Parts: sequence; C-alpha cells; structure tokens
Amino acid sequence: MLRCREISTEGDTAVFEFTCRDTGIGMSREFQEQLFEPFTQERIGGHSKYGSTGLGMSITMGLVKRMGGDITFESEKDKGTTFVITIPFKIDMEKREAEKKAKKSVCSIAGLNILLVEDNELNMEIVEFIT
Repeated sequence: MLRCREISTEGDTAVFEFTCRDTGIGMSREFQEQLFEPFTQERIGGHSKYGSTGLGMSITMGLVKRMGGDITFESEKDKGTTFVITIPFKIDMEKREAEKKAKKSVCSIAGLNILLVEDNELNMEIVEFIT
C-alpha cells in the first residue's frame, strides 16, 4: 500500500506524509536497531537472501534528512513493514498568488465589435436582446 497525504500547511510550508506498507517477511527486532546503517542486511543462515549491498535504507535516510524530513517504521517478523516518511516542502507563494489572480480574472467582451452569424430566428432575437 502506498499513500501520500498533506498533513499540515503553515505559512509557506506544506508537510507531506508518505506511507509504504507491505505484508512481506518483516524484520527481526535485532535487525531493526541497525536498519539505517550502511552495508547492513538481515542475514538468514549466514547469507543474504536478496543479494543486495545493504545501502538502500542508509541512502534513503540520508536523502530524507537532507530534505528536512523524518522516517519511521514498524515491522514484525513474517507480517510485514510500514515506513512513514514526512517531508516539508516550500510553497512557491508567487505562483500561488498568480494562480489565485488567474482564477479571479473576469473576461469581458464589453467594448468589442463582434460579428455573429446566426441562422435561427429565435437565436437572432436573443442576441439582439442581449446587445
């Protein structure tokens, strides 16, 4: 399960929460204590079952911290893991104001000369009435 949601907005900052939940093999309590250390893998029978380098979570933690965020997790052996990442993002206030103005702008045809061709008599009467 993947989910992203905005959890707060204050001033020019919006905080988003990203959740990733699986029902996989989970992690032992012992391994959870060292999950974010480089080159760390949970060993099963003296070898790594997945053949990775053990850098993924260390790199992920570094990137999340550089972005001013935080990462937490819960895991239970043979039941799965849930990671929750929260990251603050700066809102481009100038762009937001421009978008608000664009929504508020009213289009008007006042003062313009328009050639309207209509072959329906009722529509012709309506146009004459409007103008």
